[in-house]
Amino acid sequence: MDQAFVEKIYKQQQPLYASLQTSVMNELESPELLNYSGANIYRVSSRIKTLDSVLGKIARRKLNFDKDSLSKIDDIVGARIVCMFQEDLERIHQYISSSGAFKLCALPEAYVWDGMEWVSSEEFSIERKSSGYGAIHYIAQLNTEIVGEHNPIGSIKFELQVRTLMQEAWAALEHSVGYKNSIPDRIRGYFDSAADLLGLIDRAFQRLKNESNRLQKEISEEQLNDGQQINFYTLKQLAQEHFKVKLAGRSFSKLLKHLIESPIKTVEMARKILNTPLYTESVDAVYKNYMMRLPEPEDFLYWLPLYNNSYSQVQLESAIEKRLFQTPEYRKIHAKKLLIETLRVLDQSTLAGSIEKATSVSIVDRDVCIEISIEESGLLYEQREKLLYSCRQCFGPVLQVYITTAS
Repeated sequence: MDQAFVEKIYKQQQPLYASLQTSVMNELESPELLNYSGANIYRVSSRIKTLDSVLGKIARRKLNFDKDSLSKIDDIVGARIVCMFQEDLERIHQYISSSGAFKLCALPEAYVWDGMEWVSSEEFSIERKSSGYGAIHYIAQLNTEIVGEHNPIGSIKFELQVRTLMQEAWAALEHSVGYKNSIPDRIRGYFDSAADLLGLIDRAFQRLKNESNRLQKEISEEQLNDGQQINFYTLKQLAQEHFKVKLAGRSFSKLLKHLIESPIKTVEMARKILNTPLYTESVDAVYKNYMMRLPEPEDFLYWLPLYNNSYSQVQLESAIEKRLFQTPEYRKIHAKKLLIETLRVLDQSTLAGSIEKATSVSIVDRDVCIEISIEESGLLYEQREKLLYSCRQCFGPVLQVYITTAS
């Protein structure tokens, strides 16, 4: 195998790289990062390495030109977040680590500047570059929950760089002058002076932000204030205060987006509803009746927008039920019942009768799995296209229907 073989694979993979780039940018430009992490984002960008750049990196690393060459290059797809303050680096790190959107493939590499004392050797591979370069580099993959279990872009690694605005300025200067890997001794002093000055400005920006934060804290009460808006931090604090739990991950991001887009704008509004027995009893009853479990703290928080103080308990339960019936969790639990109902609506009563005799109907990822006796399976195989169409009408974009026989 030779370079031409790798070029051919690269060109075949280009649509996947473009798809991965789009998916990564969708996550980084989503409200979960830009609005809800609490970080001050200046810019988010991305790129795909050119073929020449990829071939050059393979040659520099002395890798073989073979079918595995491209999989050994982790930054063919790359993205960058530029933030305003050093404290934002930590907030973005917490989001990347806990949002559930990304799967880290190795310890992040932290090229530290003064002021980044929060960076620990337990979470990072730490280095102080003699050139003055500063940033945090992550090698990651998108979680299958984002791209789907069978999507090939989920197996492709990408690089995510996070920098402050001053670190970005330094990197741009370094790139512009053209001494990325080695700086001649006769001009090293100028580089060191520029790095020191930008580092000083970076820390000054952070001190300014710290003083602003301290002033706001002194003005507000130590305890979570009723008048505070629902956001990333206040929702976490409210859950800790009311339920004694720490919310995190992808489910928390979805919950936060749901509440921010709802009429529940302040901590006071959420507290009042959570402390209303009619509301908590209604949520509890609906989950026991239809989900066969007790509601979790996220469930109590999720249905807050449906509360209306003019509702009776029956009316509130009915409102929650209607929305609950549309959730993926409900469809999974009641897949058999829903499929039978859909088949009858589509005038497929014979298929509906067969599904009634099925041992189970389950949804796995985007596939529907039906377990049924050998005697009843024949009709399902014969009517497989109609069954697939019905499943898509019932559950959405189903990829395949699997029929297994039970003894």
